[in-house]
Amino acid sequence: MPIVNPKKRRFYSFFIFLVISLLLNFVGPQNAILGLILGILWLIWASKIIGNRFFPGEQHILQFTAGLAFLLIVIILISLLFFYFINFQTLSIVSIFIIVSSVCFLFDYYKKSNSRGLFASAFKIFCILKCFSLKGMFAKVCLAATYLILYLISFAYLFSYSTSNSLLSPWEILPKKFFIIYFLLNITLFAIILRKDKSNCKVPNARYPRLEIIFLSLHFFLACSIAVIIYKIGFGFDPFVHRASENALANLGYLMPRPLYYIGQYALVVFLSKILFIKIIAIDKLLVPLLASLLLPASVFYSINKIFKNKKLIILITACCLPLTAYCFFYTVPQSLANLLLLILILMSIPYFINNGKLPCNLWLIALATMFIHPLAGIPAFIYLGFIVLWSNNFMVLRFYGSIIFSLLAGIAIPLFFFFASIISSDFNIVFQLSNISSVFNIFDAPRYLPFYSIYHLIYLYKFNIGILLILIFIVGSYFLYKKNKTKFLAANYCLLTILFANLIILSLIQFNSIIDYEQREFAKRLLYVIFFFSLPIILSGIYSISLKILQFKKGNLLLIILISAINVITLYISYPVVDAFEKNRGYSVSHYDIQAVNWINEDSTDKDYIVLANQSTSAAALQEFGFKKYYNSKIQNLFYYPIPTSSPLYDIYLKMVYDEPKLKYINTARELTGVKTVYFVINDYWLDFKKRVEQAELIANRIKNINNKIWVFKFE
Repeated sequence: MPIVNPKKRRFYSFFIFLVISLLLNFVGPQNAILGLILGILWLIWASKIIGNRFFPGEQHILQFTAGLAFLLIVIILISLLFFYFINFQTLSIVSIFIIVSSVCFLFDYYKKSNSRGLFASAFKIFCILKCFSLKGMFAKVCLAATYLILYLISFAYLFSYSTSNSLLSPWEILPKKFFIIYFLLNITLFAIILRKDKSNCKVPNARYPRLEIIFLSLHFFLACSIAVIIYKIGFGFDPFVHRASENALANLGYLMPRPLYYIGQYALVVFLSKILFIKIIAIDKLLVPLLASLLLPASVFYSINKIFKNKKLIILITACCLPLTAYCFFYTVPQSLANLLLLILILMSIPYFINNGKLPCNLWLIALATMFIHPLAGIPAFIYLGFIVLWSNNFMVLRFYGSIIFSLLAGIAIPLFFFFASIISSDFNIVFQLSNISSVFNIFDAPRYLPFYSIYHLIYLYKFNIGILLILIFIVGSYFLYKKNKTKFLAANYCLLTILFANLIILSLIQFNSIIDYEQREFAKRLLYVIFFFSLPIILSGIYSISLKILQFKKGNLLLIILISAINVITLYISYPVVDAFEKNRGYSVSHYDIQAVNWINEDSTDKDYIVLANQSTSAAALQEFGFKKYYNSKIQNLFYYPIPTSSPLYDIYLKMVYDEPKLKYINTARELTGVKTVYFVINDYWLDFKKRVEQAELIANRIKNINNKIWVFKFE
């Protein structure tokens, strides 16, 4: 039994008090405010304990972010055991909470204390404060205050333009002043990062960039939360489907049939919702944007700091991750959460990859949790870890032949997954077609040249050629690592990327018969993003090398600040859906009129059997309001009573009603398909020729409902 000092005893007593208080509130009064406060404190304390256990000797901010990541992994994996073998009802969630808390307590209790004592800590703080001159401190405070003021103004703009109306793009309603403020915000941030330090501090780690990492987390959150704030009801279609599943899991305690993927996110969202006393919709919307903001800056700094030594440039490179990755993390779906964990895995493993160290088991746990969230990120995670194990092996024969066999199997791993999934489930009805080989290149955007006539030409010149730009930076990074004698790390990355590209090519040959035509290349595009994550360390090395060259110029600091700030603003614009002279996004968001329409249909139907022909926004509203309420058996598949755009034949019928003409023969086709007599047809005012379609539908409908001249509902009996 270890000897525990009084300070540690107080720490244990507080943690136990926290756990007991949460449990009492959970089974007793269930006060939401108290539950939220206690839940956040528990997450912070548990993250600190786990981070201190797995990352001893690192700075506290790194320990906390890494600890938070592994805490969530532990919650996911223990939750999966309950989900598959017991249930996921309230008692199970309480049990999971007790088990996770016990694990955290044991982690810290059986760890030797490395506390340096109160006087040692106070002396270190005094030494750190001495490192800053009064003039330097004043300049830093002014820059920080300017940043925070601009930051608050940015959020004020976002909240003032938040809407529940249908939108094609957040830039439809946000004024251009927002981009000016965001540009100034970037300049201030990079001025803080590149500010010259004249302190000559000799205290180890005294100039560790804690403040910069905190500001980067704030910056990430601003960029990733625009959709969360602007779209009051919700962004996209897929998040509504997954939130309906999470609500079903929370209410029932199970899902049938039991899914092998997505369930990692569902279990985590439900657990956090119960523990923090926050609605599932709020947890779901904030999960990925908030986690990406908390985890990525510290993780990128941790990994790049193991390769290079210039801390100012490393923190600048960390800032460059924002325009490179933010587009993946501005809303929550299993793919985005899995991508985030995969990226954390890649970053956390770099020190072991470079130094041929033994991989700790916690990295394998990340891969396992990722697999149960989304296999398109989970399979590459296992390929990556397996490749590191083989590449780091000291036996040359095993490394050579093992790598060959492993590479051949890993090169077809993802297509094999879909093949076996098609045998088990009808959701993946696939056919290999060699004729699709020409479509492999369709997942890459062809580079284009645009003359500079306006700012939009500059924006789209960057967007259309970003692939070429990244390839050039990748080449620069490869050469830079080669000159730094990181050839083994470089060669391993090239082999790994070759394996993933082989998967990409074979996956592009698959025809998914259960998915609508325009979604056929979706899986290949998602895998392309995954490949980009694996190439990110080399790309960041290229940016590091280019930044070193720019800083050698007379006004190198200023040039670098303006250049990266401009790229950040442009990337923010193109990361979200846009509607301008170059692109016409057609995905309208869910509005409060859609919600009124589905509620009126639900009341009018008096719970009789019925189906609705509507667009994806109205279907998403129905999922939010009523979940998976009705299904009908057809000759093809079980059909949801609202159309699912990617796979439902009801959506094809709806498109005929909209683009051709509302006809009774289309209504009868929907009746024959589902066996129901009552059919509702919904059309929004933003459809082409909607007035003409409304007039045509009025002639054949039994009942009509006009919702504020925004949506028309027609009933056919």
